[in-house]
Amino acid sequence: MRLLPLDVNRSDRSYRAERLPDRPGAPDAARDWAVRLPLTQLSGIGEAEVERILAHAPYTSAADLRDRARPRRPTLERLAAVGALDAAVFAGVDAEGADAARTPRPWPIQLALPLPASDQGLAPDRGTGDLAGTLRTELDLLELDVSAHLMAAHAQRLAAWPITRAADLLSLRTRTPVWVAGVRVSTMTPPMRSGRRVVFISLDDGTGCVDAAFFDEAQQLTGPELFGTPMLLIRGTTRRTGPRGISLTAHRAWDLTAILEGRAPAPFTPGDAARRTAPPPADAAHRAAIPPTDAARRTALPPTG
Repeated sequence: MRLLPLDVNRSDRSYRAERLPDRPGAPDAARDWAVRLPLTQLSGIGEAEVERILAHAPYTSAADLRDRARPRRPTLERLAAVGALDAAVFAGVDAEGADAARTPRPWPIQLALPLPASDQGLAPDRGTGDLAGTLRTELDLLELDVSAHLMAAHAQRLAAWPITRAADLLSLRTRTPVWVAGVRVSTMTPPMRSGRRVVFISLDDGTGCVDAAFFDEAQQLTGPELFGTPMLLIRGTTRRTGPRGISLTAHRAWDLTAILEGRAPAPFTPGDAARRTAPPPADAAHRAAIPPTDAARRTALPPTG
């Protein structure tokens, strides 16, 4: 389901479903609904500020919000940074209708800082040209990526790498060498019967999730990056667990952010970077969905007389 950005005229105290404008030929009715982020999602906003913004809505401009809701300057700047004060937010708000709908509440204590009297330059529209910058701002102020998946900001560069997407893993045979990259979504170290620690990490690359298991050798090769990095590049081999199940036995992981920012070299040789993992041929697709059995691994013995 689609996630809608923060909006001073439409956001509430909590998440809520919002009907999208009708789209001709939409195949799925569920796609006509989206989830609107709440004002409380914004980092640093106070409860009293949320109450004032909701009490005086709707607003016709950023200056209108400033004059009547009286948010603190840092809150106003953060709202602008995440697009909650863009021109589209106030489009279609009728000034006369808004005046009639307003029912201001008395607020005995308002300690808002003095703000400029002019609306000019108060809250310029958020720029959309720098997707990576936009996503960084959203992660800093909202703790989630709203405009796009975090990996989308690096799609052009990753396209030149021998990366296998999560959505394409099911087309591969078991024990296929692969490289995967994504955002860490979970890390688990459950107790094992053998007593040895196994680290399970799940990555999200925007097309799906990849589950990777790190055994002793892989943990030692990876080092501290195994636990302290939000984005990882993993080399490993596939392990089929059924027709629709596949995971990764990891050999090593690297800090993806450090590689993208040039602080660490990419662990590819020129030959590796030129090769991409290809799906199995069509006539072998049914065999790829079946994990090897013990019988398949046995060596045939010559008949005895």
